[in-house]
This record gives sequence, structure tokens and C-alpha cells, in this order.
Amino acid sequence: EEGRSLAQISHPSVVSVLNFFRENETVYMVMNYLQGDTLQDFIVTARDLKRDKVFRESTIRSLFDEILRGLRIVHQHKMLHLDIKPANIFICDDNRAVLIDFGAAREVLSKEGNFIRPMYTPGFAAPEMYRRDGSLGPWTDIYAIGACIYACMQGYPPNDAPQRLEKDRLALSLSRLRNVYSDNLIEVTEWCMSLDPLSRPQSVFALQKELGWPEEPKRPMLCLPMGMTDQLLAQAKALGATDAGCEVSEGAGLSVSVRLGKVENVERNRDKSLGVTVYVGQRRGNASTSDFSRAAIQQTVQ
Repeated sequence: EEGRSLAQISHPSVVSVLNFFRENETVYMVMNYLQGDTLQDFIVTARDLKRDKVFRESTIRSLFDEILRGLRIVHQHKMLHLDIKPANIFICDDNRAVLIDFGAAREVLSKEGNFIRPMYTPGFAAPEMYRRDGSLGPWTDIYAIGACIYACMQGYPPNDAPQRLEKDRLALSLSRLRNVYSDNLIEVTEWCMSLDPLSRPQSVFALQKELGWPEEPKRPMLCLPMGMTDQLLAQAKALGATDAGCEVSEGAGLSVSVRLGKVENVERNRDKSLGVTVYVGQRRGNASTSDFSRAAIQQTVQ
């Protein structure tokens, strides 16, 4: 079931599962070949330079913005990754950040009952991963995202959850980075890594809103002509999408996301123009328009 669900996901920040089959009393997944290095490799290289900052803050925010876009799609498919760590974030030679290794993934968001708990990675596994009765959800993957951000700032993984439950030194470790990274980034990391699952962001979308640059003012709600979203989704599907979704939010304006299509998203830019990211195969291009009329937007999408 997990293999089928993963094969339906098509997003630039999620490794593509091309096929899956049973053999030797297990299941194998065939994924597309990527060239590059893992985030873990980059962390080790940057750490060895012994600079004040392992990564620039802008690099961290940009990197995890990409990863969160992909993880959000995974969660929308009722899946959890359950083994997010720097070794499972791949930086391709074309600078794309891709979430890989879904061997631990489970289709649990829509199911009740027991399932086999995967192996976990100390330092990146949330406390509930260690308990048989722990409730897993998007917040479990979000803990791992916070631990990855921590590793990007410190150069090392955080203490594992059992150690933190005995004596939590996370706040002290992060306080030493106050003059290196912004208070906002440090607070977001601590929020993601709360030991109590209910104290973390409960969805990727909630985290995305907070991970944006704090000095950026909220943009006004984009007022859409009646029926525009329906027409945009129809337009996306006409371009080859097998599925599409649309959101209108205070922070991002209009956002259209499609799977297996040519149009990845449409969103309002800081300069009040409408930005469009277009995917043709693996190639990405950008376009924008300052005209918010239905005809202008659809022409831009085309």
C-alpha cells in the first residue's frame, strides 16, 4: 500500500518512485537516479571549515522551504516519512533539494490500528517514535525537520529524545547561537523539537508560515474573481496534471499545486505581481504578470 501511494507522488522535492515489486519476501522500490550529495555530506564539509556559521541562515531557510513543499505533498497523500535526517535529504547537482529514502514511510494518517513501527535514527526521531503507544502524525516528521535545522546550525545532531527526557539541554545549546542566527530561526527550531507532540506545529503549512523571513510583512489577501480557482485548476489539468489543489491564504495569496503537470505553483510576489513556476519534465522556469485578470493569469500559466 505504501509503495502504491508513493508512486502517485510527483514533486521536484520528493524522490520519484517509478515502480515497486515483491521478491525475496519483501518489497523493492525502483526510484529515479539522482546525482549530487546528501545534506549530511555538506554539513560535515562545512563543519570542518570551523567557521562561526556552519550554513548561512538564508541557505537554511531556502533549503527547508523546498523540503517542506515536498513533505507537505507527502502528508497530503496520508503518508509519513518517519526517517527524515540530513542523510536522507539529497542536494542534486542542479541545486534541487530532494527528500529520499522512503523505506520507513507509513500510510497512517487515514488509518486506525496497529502497524509495524520503523527503525528510527537517534537525534532525529521524535519521542513518540520510542513508545509503542505513541501517536504518530505530521508533528513526528516536523520534529525531525527541526532536528535537521539544528544540525545545519550546530554541525552536529541534537541529543536523542530519551536523553532529552532525562535532562533537556536543547534550550542551552540553542542559546549559544543567539548572536549567530536570528531569534526567529532559533525559536522555530525549538518549537519543532518540543518534546510534547501537541506543542509542535501540527502541520507542515503551520511551519511554512513561521519559517518565512520574520521581517517580511504579511501580504494582503488576494481577492479572486468568482470562479477563477476552478478555471485555474481546469487549466492545470488541461496541461497534463492528474490531480490539482488550490489554496488562498493571507500569507501566500493564490497557490495552485498540481501533480504530474507542467505548472507547479502560482503565488503573489512581494512586488504585488503574480509569480508562476512552471515545470516541463525536470526543467523549471519562472514567469510573472502584474495583471490579475483571469485571462492574464491563464495566459501566464500557458
